[in-house]
Amino acid sequence: MKKPYRLESHLCRSCRFFALGDPAIPSELLTAAATAPDLSKFAYPLPSKKSDYTCYAIQGGVVWYGAKTGLTRFDPAAKREEDIIMYFSADRDLRDNNVKALLAKDNGIWALTDTGATFITMKLMSAEEKAYVLLQETLDHVERRGMVSQRELKVAHDFSSKFNYSHSDNDGGFSAACAMGEIFRYETLKREKGADHPDTLCAKALATKIVEACLLLMYIHGRGDGFVARSYGVTGEPLPDDGFFLQRKGNKATVAETSASKQFGYAGVEVDCSVPIPERLSKLYKELGYTDDDVYYKADTSSDEITLHLLMMYFAHKYLTWDDPELEALIKDATSSMVTHIIDHNYELHDFTGKSTTWAKWNLEYFNTDLGYVDACLNSAELLSYHLVAMEITGEEGKFRESYNHLINDLGYADLVEKHFDRLYQFCLATESSMPNEIMFGDHMLATSSLWLLCILEKDEKLLAKYRKGYKSWRTSIADEHNPGYDIPYILSCPDEEIDLDRLATWFYRTNTSRLAAGTSLKGRHDVAPKTMDGGYKRTSYLLPPDERYISKYDRDPLEYKNEDSGGAFMIESCYVYTFAYWLGRLNGLFE
Repeated sequence: MKKPYRLESHLCRSCRFFALGDPAIPSELLTAAATAPDLSKFAYPLPSKKSDYTCYAIQGGVVWYGAKTGLTRFDPAAKREEDIIMYFSADRDLRDNNVKALLAKDNGIWALTDTGATFITMKLMSAEEKAYVLLQETLDHVERRGMVSQRELKVAHDFSSKFNYSHSDNDGGFSAACAMGEIFRYETLKREKGADHPDTLCAKALATKIVEACLLLMYIHGRGDGFVARSYGVTGEPLPDDGFFLQRKGNKATVAETSASKQFGYAGVEVDCSVPIPERLSKLYKELGYTDDDVYYKADTSSDEITLHLLMMYFAHKYLTWDDPELEALIKDATSSMVTHIIDHNYELHDFTGKSTTWAKWNLEYFNTDLGYVDACLNSAELLSYHLVAMEITGEEGKFRESYNHLINDLGYADLVEKHFDRLYQFCLATESSMPNEIMFGDHMLATSSLWLLCILEKDEKLLAKYRKGYKSWRTSIADEHNPGYDIPYILSCPDEEIDLDRLATWFYRTNTSRLAAGTSLKGRHDVAPKTMDGGYKRTSYLLPPDERYISKYDRDPLEYKNEDSGGAFMIESCYVYTFAYWLGRLNGLFE
């Protein structure tokens, strides 16, 4: 693998949306004649049928073609092949896909559709500039008390209409991923500009705040037993009806009434919460005028959050706490308590119920169930990585080493790590299904996190060989994504392997400059054939650039084919999808 790869500045799409009747829409657009282009001799495949194109506009050497099924940009001089033809569609780029008129004006292109207009500009932007644009959007519209996951909008595309509260089932996991991006940024800038440079200090302050928000979830329940909350809210924020929530008051927390708590008979149950929350962490809400009694937290935490929290705390310990002993002590305590809890509870995370949460089980009893048979390979890697992280962060072995050796020597967990592909294949044979149908794409991030930790922390060469073999078994599906958030940890863990840096460059170039969670409609798109899987599930026949995919998140299928309208733009998501990968690559010298 050649390195570093030079990421050049690249044209990135930026879209502004206008409802019909908005005075900002140029009158020339409303009166523009729609002349169908002559595409009879056009040499490239087009996203829409040639007969669907109804109008066009010329902007310098670029031609924009409007169709009944979206907008096409044609740049014959583009340096990269994938940039010659670009497709724009609803809801991410257009209000709807019936383009009726086009107007080149103000260094951009105006597109008139049935329900409004879009003004599109192509801005030349470096990969670093894009990282800061995405970060600023997250700080302006997503971040709340250090938590960074998502924020809903009242009006599609209108960021000013965002709700003043938010909630995500994966608040902790998404925030941990965002924290890692900022930790990597801090360490990169510290090396390049110095520890006291204003940019470095800014990165450090933000990384610290998000890490503190994640740590708060490990203390906010007041149980003192290593449990971790999924999320939390405060007085004035509506209580979601999607799980178990506990309202603190004094030394007790009461299970709130939700559909789930009433269904299982837990509504009104009281739980101890007498262990004080560290002041360093409670300041995140107390500085805003809230007290401990204003807090409610979400339970039923999954292995997803535990895995990402421990990965984040490893990097915070490695890069962030060198001059912050208080934060280091909190991380050590939280790590030790969390992993001790899992060991002491038969390798499960136990909830207020006294039983395991739904998706945080790492023991053989679970592995021997039908559902756990395939999960065993990932969950064994997760559990082993937790032990190594605990030993690394605390500097102590004792119970962690004893349990780790028991898992390997007596229970065969290191052998399970190697068997992911085999067990998934056997499951598909038994259920007569195809492998893409059975892949949980969210597991790609979890496999990357746990196997990365195993490969960088394990010193025993025989075990390291097993872990690397297990990591490579996941590449049968992960490699198809060409996602730097997966490929960079892989090459850092398995340096004898190769990754396609040019494909990763395409990912960086073509990732949107906004994390508006709108999909793109493939309805009527002519150049992407669907591949129908079992049960009618459809995937695209090839991997589209990120700004043309229906899905642009880590935990979804990037080849998902939606032959329907995309469904709206009422959510902004975290910048971590980009910043985690970009700053990790910079930090490790893969990109410049």
